[in-house]
Amino acid sequence: MTLSKPAAAPADWVAAHAYHGPPVLAAARPRHGSVVGAFAHRAAAQPSAPLLTEVVSGVTGGRAVGRTVTYSEALTQVRARAAALSSLGVASGTRLGLRPLNDIDSFVTILATLWTGAAVVLANPRDADTRVAEQYQRVGAVDYRTLQEQVAARETGRPGLAGRPVPAAAADDIAVVVFTSGSTGRPRAVAQSHRGILANVAAVAAHHRLGPGTRLFACLPLFHVNALEFTGFASAIAGGRLFMADTFEPLSYLSAVSATAAHIASAVPSILSTVTERSGGAPDLSQLRYFVSAAAPLAAPTARRVHERLGKRIVQGYGLSEAANFSCLMPPDLDDAGYAQLMTEAEIPAVGPALAGNEVAVLGADGLPVPPGVTGEIVVRGPNVMIGYLGDVAATAEALRGGWLHTGDLGREVVGTAVGAPVFQVTGRAKHVVKVAGHTVGLEEVERVLLGVDGVRAVAAGSAVDRTAGEVLGILAVRESARVDAAGLRAAIEERLGPDYVPRLVRFVDSLPLLANGKLARLEVSRLLRHEADPGCG
Repeated sequence: MTLSKPAAAPADWVAAHAYHGPPVLAAARPRHGSVVGAFAHRAAAQPSAPLLTEVVSGVTGGRAVGRTVTYSEALTQVRARAAALSSLGVASGTRLGLRPLNDIDSFVTILATLWTGAAVVLANPRDADTRVAEQYQRVGAVDYRTLQEQVAARETGRPGLAGRPVPAAAADDIAVVVFTSGSTGRPRAVAQSHRGILANVAAVAAHHRLGPGTRLFACLPLFHVNALEFTGFASAIAGGRLFMADTFEPLSYLSAVSATAAHIASAVPSILSTVTERSGGAPDLSQLRYFVSAAAPLAAPTARRVHERLGKRIVQGYGLSEAANFSCLMPPDLDDAGYAQLMTEAEIPAVGPALAGNEVAVLGADGLPVPPGVTGEIVVRGPNVMIGYLGDVAATAEALRGGWLHTGDLGREVVGTAVGAPVFQVTGRAKHVVKVAGHTVGLEEVERVLLGVDGVRAVAAGSAVDRTAGEVLGILAVRESARVDAAGLRAAIEERLGPDYVPRLVRFVDSLPLLANGKLARLEVSRLLRHEADPGCG
C-alpha cells in the first residue's frame, strides 16, 4: 500500500526526506525499486550460492549449523508462497501481521509478503497475544497465522505454483511496519517504504563492503529492524551468506561465530560484555573482521575488553526504526590512534559520522545547530526516513518538524577527530525507554500495566544494571497492601505484555521521587534502582 506524504506540514515532510550532504558514491545508492526486486536480481546473478544458514541451539547449550537455503531455492520458495498468499487475497493494500522466528521459513514469508505488494507488520513472537492483536487491529493487519495452514496446503498441493514472475511492490509502497516502544503513550506504527529501506541497505552494504562470499553472523530477533534490514536484507541483496542463530545465547556466542567463520558478527553490548568475562581462551576468531553493535549503548570498558582479550574491534552504529535502521556508523578502517580516541579511551564511545545518504545534526532548544562538544537533540534527514506513523498525522508532523526527524535522543559532535567528517556521540535518551538485551522497553507502557494491578498506588519504571546482563528493567512501586508482591507484579507484566518486559528488579518504596512541577524524577528513579545495598529489592 502506498502512503503519500501527510497533509500536515508537507514542506517539512519533503525536507525530512531530502539529502543535501556530500555526494553518495554509486556503490552506496540503491539500484532497484523494491526490496524483493533487488533480491530477485541478486538470486539470478548467483543462484547456487548459499543465502541463509540456520544456527540452532544444541542440547548441551552449544550451537550446531543447521539447514541452508541457496539463493535460487529461496527465490523459488518466495514466489510459490507469494502465489499462495495472492490466491488468498493478499495483495497491494494488505497488511500482513507476522511474528517471525529466526529461521529460513520466516525470512521466506517476509519476502513472499513483499512480493505480493503487501506490507509486513512485524510483532514480537514472545509478546502476549492480546498485545499483538491490539497492534494488528490498529493498523488493519491480517494475522498470518490465520492463513498459515491454507498457505501450506496450497504450496504442497500445487508444487509447480510460481505466481508472478516479477514482484508487485513499488518503491513508494509501504514495505515494513514496526511498532515503537510506547515510551510516550501507546506504541506508534512506523511505516517504512521500499525506497527508504533500500537507501539504507545500499549504504550499509557499501560501508561494510558486503558482497558475494561475505559471511555475517546474526543473533538479534528477526522482528527487529536491525536484524531484518541489516543482517537480512543487506546481506541478501549484496550476495552475502547469513548465519542466523535461533536464540540469543551469550555463552555460546563466540563458539558459533568461530564455527561459522563469520567475517562480521552482529551483537549487543550485553553479549560482548559477557563473552569477554569468560574464563579460558577464546575460540578461533581469525576470520572475523569486527563486531557490529547498535541495539543499546556501548560502554568504553566493554570496547576495551573486546579489543584486549579478543583482539577485535567493535563498529558501533546509531539509528532507529523511524530512519530505517542506521543513521551513523563508525568507520571500520580507523587507524589505531583514531580507534583509541573514539572508542576504547573515550568516556562515551562514538557512534560514528553520518552514513552515506543521511544528514545528522545536533540542535539546541531553539532548533538551531549547536557547536561541536555541546549537547543537544540528535536529528536526522534523508531518503531512509519513515513515511510516517500510521493513523497519526499529528505525531508524524511533530516528529518531522522543521524538516528533520527528531530522534528524542541527546548527543554531541566530538571535538578534534581525524575522521574527515563530523563524528557523533549519544549521551542520553530523552525518550523514556530502556534497552534490555537489544529489546526496547517503553517505561510508560510497563507503568500503565502495573497501575492496573489492585493494591498498587504508584509505580515508576527505569533502568538498573546487572553485572552479566548489562542494562535491565527495574521498577519502584508504592503499594497499599503487603499482599502486593514482586512475583505478582512480574506475573501481571508477563500476562499483559510478554516475558521480554518482565522487570529484573522490583523495589517497594513509600513514595516516588518527584520534581518540583510534580512530574516523575526519572533520573532519581534510575539512581535508586541502581543502588545495590538496599534491602527492599525483590
